[in-house]
Amino acid sequence: MERQLFPISNVLEIVVIVYVVQALNLTSRDIMSESDAYIVLSYGNRRVRDRAFYIPNQASPVFGRRFEMRGMLPRDQILHLSVYDRDFVSSDDLIGSTTIDIEDRFRSKHLPSFGLPKHYTSRGFNQWRHQLKPSEMLLKLCEQHGVEKPRIKGGKITVGGQEFGTDALPDATEECRTEQLCLLALHRFKHVANGFLLTPEHVETRSLYHPQRGGIEQ
Repeated sequence: MERQLFPISNVLEIVVIVYVVQALNLTSRDIMSESDAYIVLSYGNRRVRDRAFYIPNQASPVFGRRFEMRGMLPRDQILHLSVYDRDFVSSDDLIGSTTIDIEDRFRSKHLPSFGLPKHYTSRGFNQWRHQLKPSEMLLKLCEQHGVEKPRIKGGKITVGGQEFGTDALPDATEECRTEQLCLLALHRFKHVANGFLLTPEHVETRSLYHPQRGGIEQ
């Protein structure tokens, strides 16, 4: 019988969406040109080798790639991301790698795994991605911090004695206006709960390291 490392009740299946925007100042592995860079991702039981979408002869290639990967927590804790130089004659060269602790981000109460956008959109390219809407997130936070339920009236929202308002989205649906107000309250929740901050939407920059170069950035 196969031994279970974690109790079934503690195992959580998650979907990790990774956006790789750009690499900056990559060290060339070629003598006469810049690198022909592409991405390799590993998480859970899946490995993606994005070699077909390499960027030719660029030191700062713009990838603009989106990857969706599934895993199980706490088993699949670390996501591995590497950048390779495609070679048409010999084997491809590793430029550098980095790792991301998925479980640490998922468990954090500051939501670094998501990053709050500035606007709520119900459809299109910027459609809201979190499984909870801003109103649901705000209600959950209020319960966790012992704050009374938010109240919305006349285009303003009151949370914990603090009132916030916005003139954004005047032509939006009632749902979008409500969610936008709740999103505004989430961004300003530090004024409600003694400096408690949620992670805003951002583009993260990470250094790449080569295993044969002793902790020096590529």
